[in-house]
Amino acid sequence: MLGTELGPMRSMTMADHKIYDEPSSVKAEDGEVVLDGPDGVDVKMTPDAAVETSDRLFQSSLKAQGQRVRKSKPV
Repeated sequence: MLGTELGPMRSMTMADHKIYDEPSSVKAEDGEVVLDGPDGVDVKMTPDAAVETSDRLFQSSLKAQGQRVRKSKPV
């Protein structure tokens, strides 16, 4: 069973639990948004998908920053 295109790829890349501190490169080409990231990430998205992904990244980034702040403060 092959599953989805992202299923096997996601499990292989997420299994190493590596955290990257360099931002990905993003550019617009021919009406598409192209993301080049670590470990050979190369993704093309429609503008609408890129906007939604951007919003999700932003919201999750704020949440993660808040978690780090709470973690660093003694209770």
